[in-house]
Amino acid sequence: MIQVKQLDGIDWASDLFAFSYGVFHLPQWVEAISDKMHPPFYLNFYRDGKVVGKLSGMEVDGPGRSGHQLYSFSGLIMQEKSVELQRSCLDALKDFAQRKNYSRVFLYAFDDHLMQKVDVKSFRMSELNEYVIGYENGDATDLQLGSNLKRNAKKAQKSGVVVHRTRKPEMLDRMLELIDHTKSVRVEKYGKDYNPMYIHNLNRNGLLHLLENGLGVMFYTEHEGQVDTILFALEHSPKLYFLLMGSNDRAYCLGMPSFLAMHISNYAKVNGFNYYNLGVIPLENEGGEGVRKFKEAQGARVKSGYNYHTGFLKLPYKLINPLLDFRMRKYRVYGDAD
Repeated sequence: MIQVKQLDGIDWASDLFAFSYGVFHLPQWVEAISDKMHPPFYLNFYRDGKVVGKLSGMEVDGPGRSGHQLYSFSGLIMQEKSVELQRSCLDALKDFAQRKNYSRVFLYAFDDHLMQKVDVKSFRMSELNEYVIGYENGDATDLQLGSNLKRNAKKAQKSGVVVHRTRKPEMLDRMLELIDHTKSVRVEKYGKDYNPMYIHNLNRNGLLHLLENGLGVMFYTEHEGQVDTILFALEHSPKLYFLLMGSNDRAYCLGMPSFLAMHISNYAKVNGFNYYNLGVIPLENEGGEGVRKFKEAQGARVKSGYNYHTGFLKLPYKLINPLLDFRMRKYRVYGDAD
């Protein structure tokens, strides 16, 4: 039988190195994104007194008066990749949430390494695809790079574009300006509005905290004293994760996004990273096809993950769970918890 216990972040992280975890499990991420209205949580799962699973995340408010929800950015961290263990931990998590009077549970799969496709009573499951560049023993010389990517990167290099890496907070506002520009271009082109801060409670304040605690880092291009492309990554060696990126028209004209992409991949290879996760792509009607091609041109390959969430666990909201099942057909992997 699995028992669940809540800990503080320091105690919870003391044995994290013994598990296969992703960047979104880290207390540095959770503490940066959480706040007074969204407090963090850290859970251990025990079997026969031994820690067999872990989970981190934050509390979020449900709609109306439905109550607080448990929201995890990534899946369960488990002692082993086991269908039986995963099912037992999810069952125990649901029971824990009910005892603690939480209304729902959300487990997303960003940078997840262990969650499998499993039927679990009380949980709904959906697929989340990320694009990952793997570096075997730090060597990625066999990456198949797209011809357009290489041609655009060469154009930027010949133009004198250079790439810098920084954690200086003053660069953050410039990145947000560039992200807004990218959004306006895509909305005009595809006619579909979207939230570029695709993870719940991701905002300027959280990004600033990530830079301060060292998990966040920015890579940017500079040309003739102007910054035209900035990429925000999560860096926790040997893990690297693409979080956000913004560019202007000048950047695309000179091939800066491609030049930056090749620079970061080489940076990861040279510095011994195991992988560079380029993250998810937008929906197809928001330009997802173009983003997919750009990530595949960098040598990334699809890695499937699985989100899990419950319906409402308390009355009267449990009565609308059949409607939630209907909405699953249009489930959006980076939507808000609602």
